[in-house]
This record gives sequence, structure tokens and C-alpha cells, in this order.
Amino acid sequence: MKTKKRILSVMLVLGGMFAGQAEAQNALKAFVQKCENMDGVTVSVVQRKNETTRELEQNLVTVSFRENPALTEEIKKAFEADKKDAIRVIEEKEKGVLKNVFYTFIEGNNEISYSYDISSGGNVSMSVIERPKKQREGRQERHERVE
Repeated sequence: MKTKKRILSVMLVLGGMFAGQAEAQNALKAFVQKCENMDGVTVSVVQRKNETTRELEQNLVTVSFRENPALTEEIKKAFEADKKDAIRVIEEKEKGVLKNVFYTFIEGNNEISYSYDISSGGNVSMSVIERPKKQREGRQERHERVE
């Protein structure tokens, strides 16, 4: 009976961990999806595939818009809402105001990085880079060999 209880409790803990991963970056995903259908917002997608296997190696989505204070505030709120689930957070402030932000998440077998940059003129550019985790591990191995 104790063994069954332990197995059940381990399953619940693991289930909670995976559920937390699935909920990561919900606000950021919703923001990108909203922008895809908006006037005055440019969304571009670039995919890179392996030449031999044709497997997706990288998916890059860029969202950009000009001088839209309401949308700029919305992007900041989306990043702040999902910050707690990021495995890497880089933030750059200028005179106390966030100007550049970079967050990385792990979702399943993928590493997904979100970043945004606000120029002094109010132009905003956001990037989403999705790579298979094995791609990330290969980059780390190459980096370690160089050092």
C-alpha cells in the first residue's frame, strides 16, 4: 500500500511539473497571436531546416510596430506575466525603464527564446526563436570545446 501511495505522489509531482511547463509563456504566445491580425503590426516568419533530414532546426518569428504606447505596454505586461517560468532572464534598463528583455523557456523538447527591444523613437521589435533542445545541446558542446 505504501508503494502505491509513493508512486501516486511521484506521478502527481511529475504531472505538476509538466503542467507548469505547458502553462509557461501563455501571455507571450497570446500577444504574438493577437499581433498576427493587427493593422500597423508586421509579423514575419523564417524557418531553417536540416538539409538532409528536412527537420525544423529553428523557427524565428519577428513582430514589429511603431509608436503604439498601448501595445508597448501590453508587450511589457506579457513578458512580466511569464517571467517566473523562464529559465534565463536578461533585462536591460535605461534611466530606470526596461528597453531590452530576453527570456528563455523550455517546452517539451524545445528551447524557446523571447526578446523585445524598444528604440528611443518608440519602435518595438519582438523576436521568438524556437529550437529543438538537441540543437541547444550541440551549441553548448561546441562552446565547451572552444574554451
